[in-house]
Amino acid sequence: AARTIRSLSANTLDELRHMVNLLRASGGRTTELTPQPTLADLHHLVATSGIETTLTGDLPPDISTTAQRAIYRTVQEALTNVRKHAPGARAEVRLWHDAARFGVTVTNTAPTRPSVALPSSRQGLIGLRERADLLDGTFTTGPTPQGGFQVELQAPVRAD
Repeated sequence: AARTIRSLSANTLDELRHMVNLLRASGGRTTELTPQPTLADLHHLVATSGIETTLTGDLPPDISTTAQRAIYRTVQEALTNVRKHAPGARAEVRLWHDAARFGVTVTNTAPTRPSVALPSSRQGLIGLRERADLLDGTFTTGPTPQGGFQVELQAPVRAD
């Protein structure tokens, strides 16, 4: 019972932190003054996620701030969901681009421990779809054949 309480408490704190971050990033005068995460913050996010994660690939050097933030938030939400729904899983974050598109793919392995059923509003995934729409991109999610889960954001490279 103590283990379950501990697990639920940790997950609740993670969710509260995530909600506070979402509220901070929601806009308004105060948020305009708060530094927003960029690709430069991605290594720190991965390193402090509490999940064994590899980060590979790169993105175009002139990618917009909006796109950088969308990539960061996609990785943040995906790793939060791994922590919530796939205890013990490992994750891979792959940044990629070609002449026409760029994106990020986050794939996790199957969980190694049972997860605690937690309520989910799926608001995080809805927000990521909205960010993809702002970039004229796509956001896809789904299970992998190996029992894990994959999240991918793709968007066109802009010739600004």
